Amino acid sequence: MNPEELPALLASIDPRLWERFYDLTRSIYNEGNFGEIIDSPKRTEAYLEFPHWRYTEKISEFVRMTYDLNIVVPFDWREWKEGQEMINDPEQDYSQLDSVTLCKLITLIVRAERFYEGFLNKSLQNGSVLKIVAVMATRDHRLSRS
Repeated sequence: MNPEELPALLASIDPRLWERFYDLTRSIYNEGNFGEIIDSPKRTEAYLEFPHWRYTEKISEFVRMTYDLNIVVPFDWREWKEGQEMINDPEQDYSQLDSVTLCKLITLIVRAERFYEGFLNKSLQNGSVLKIVAVMATRDHRLSRS
């Protein structure tokens, strides 16, 4: 997808889907349970299981929705140091960012989890995910929530 096409694509998404995505994100934070670390390695002759995150079903649904809404966009997120700094900055003001940058941040969070176990959890715990989704759901997509 061409980055110039992204704002039009986002604007074309049914506002009810944005509301559902936002409500799901708020629900995740209201529950405060993102998952757990499964840290007892299992060893058999066939495999060795290392400690890993087991996220709640709502977190899994959140990740699925990022793909369903097409807000996980192709770009070289591993090399995007500015995005990593934004996500790690608890004072970051996401409301000043454009739609493309917000989608890139969501992409970074979702994709990084596949390579850096616990990155999604860290981004949930520090509030970055909720702040990003709140901006996307309100400003860019005509919902009345904040």
